Amino acid sequence: MRKKASVISTAIMIVLLVAAATVVTPRIFGIKIYPIAGDDMLPLYSKGDAVYTRSEDFEEIRAGDIISFVKDESLLVVTQRVYDVDRENRCFITKGEDRQASGSNTVLYENVLGVVKFSVPRLGYVLAFTNQTAGKITVIAIITIFALLSIVIDTRGKRKKNKQEQENENEQEQEQEHGENTNQ
Repeated sequence: MRKKASVISTAIMIVLLVAAATVVTPRIFGIKIYPIAGDDMLPLYSKGDAVYTRSEDFEEIRAGDIISFVKDESLLVVTQRVYDVDRENRCFITKGEDRQASGSNTVLYENVLGVVKFSVPRLGYVLAFTNQTAGKITVIAIITIFALLSIVIDTRGKRKKNKQEQENENEQEQEQEHGENTNQ
């Protein structure tokens, strides 16, 4: 039972560490992660995918690059392809991959969050959930439960070990007493 619980808790810890590395490590290198909220980037990105973006000099962004940007006052983050660059007015004209489903957007330089470097399918759903209060509470609860389970399993194991050691000591004492009685 103890080995099975230990294997399960180790596997879950590995999954949590991989998940944390998927989110935390890129930030160390200046990469930010944004979920894809709609289907206008199909077939390249699906709703629920996560894109990893890095800030770049606006003069380096060209037609064909895919950028993430803040769309309007709602602060909705959108990811689309740049179709035209207007250096004079300091803006980009963008459009989704699904040209029938998406209209074009004029994106000011200051609204650009970064250029997409790569994506991870379906990770956006997890990010969206963990950015909500309920998601944060769920993550904290899961970590707490596994920490408590680990402590309980460890404590039970130590108790069993101590009990076994005590039984072994009692047996040795009884054998010594038995040996002394037979010598007399």
